Amino acid sequence: MRGTEVAVNEVLSGAIVVPLRARALEPRVVGLIAAAQTRLPQRRRSARAPAIAYTYRVAPERDLWGIVRGLTILGVAGVELVDGVLRVRDIAVVAEARRNGLGRALLAHLRNAYGGPELLADATEDAAPFFVACGFDAEPLGAFRSSGLPRIRCTLPADRPSFDMPVEVELRLNRASSRAPARAPPLRTEVSRSEEHT
Repeated sequence: MRGTEVAVNEVLSGAIVVPLRARALEPRVVGLIAAAQTRLPQRRRSARAPAIAYTYRVAPERDLWGIVRGLTILGVAGVELVDGVLRVRDIAVVAEARRNGLGRALLAHLRNAYGGPELLADATEDAAPFFVACGFDAEPLGAFRSSGLPRIRCTLPADRPSFDMPVEVELRLNRASSRAPARAPPLRTEVSRSEEHT
């Protein structure tokens, strides 16, 4: 549909994925981290988010990435690489930009930036469909201790090809000749309109 293409193009045009460690304590970032805490009751999300943001700022084993357009942060993804598995600890996109491929673009960047490891995320029943739509396997794993909500383990095996991006979104990675695995260059997201697509 043409309307969907326009929405995707407007949101993703000129967006890039960048490291956000230095900006982790900015209010918009903290707000997105709060939004990612779907396993917590609503009243506890905002209370816990500053401490989680601070952990991303200072913990060397964790990385915080953001998808930005200009100076505006549209989404964040917090990760931790443990024993060759990249754990997606937090992922959120601003409400007005959701369902336009930004979360998927963040996951694609993470997969490529860390060399294609297995991705793992523990999600609530509300968040699990997003991961499944990105090609993850999902299986029930009991409940979150913090809330009692059902916990769904979402896994994208390393040997599985990366999930497909929407046709309207073409991603090009700017690869540096030498880079540390945890500090990959930003993902440049460019949107191309296909003549064949109507």
